[in-house]
Amino acid sequence: MKLLEAIYQSMLEKPEKQQGNCKNCQLKNQSTSRILDNADIKQMLKIGDTKLYYLKKKKILKPYKLDGKDVYLEHEVLEAIKRSGEL
Repeated sequence: MKLLEAIYQSMLEKPEKQQGNCKNCQLKNQSTSRILDNADIKQMLKIGDTKLYYLKKKKILKPYKLDGKDVYLEHEVLEAIKRSGEL
């Protein structure tokens, strides 16, 4: 759990670095959260395909479809990190 809190804190402290690390991120709106794809989620949470599948199946992460691709809202992922011990 401490690892998750550390990841969450580093994301809050360095948003400009996180944006530079996401290759496939798009801004939904300048004042709202970013849209992340599966690769971004796996990189951000340091997990693999199996764990990502599990998180979606257990409805911990809520994917949206965009052009047939699963995407996530950054603020929802951060909330899931805070409320769940699964990650």
